[in-house]
Amino acid sequence: MVHSPQSIDYYGRRGPFTQARPDTGRPRNVRTPQKEETVLQRFTDCSPTSTQTIAAELYVPHTEIRNALDTAKM
Repeated sequence: MVHSPQSIDYYGRRGPFTQARPDTGRPRNVRTPQKEETVLQRFTDCSPTSTQTIAAELYVPHTEIRNALDTAKM
């Protein structure tokens, strides 16, 4: 019996081992100039605001807020 040229995975299964749905999982957050401008505007309006508060208001991760501030050197 001749097998077609297929991969064999760790468990001995034969077949093409590709992800069925490559778009599964958590969606990426895309940094846009508009988002960064919104973040910087919030900080210039009220300086003592925390990154956590602004992240909650904009529905983005707080790390994205920190990255925008680091980029702007604030």
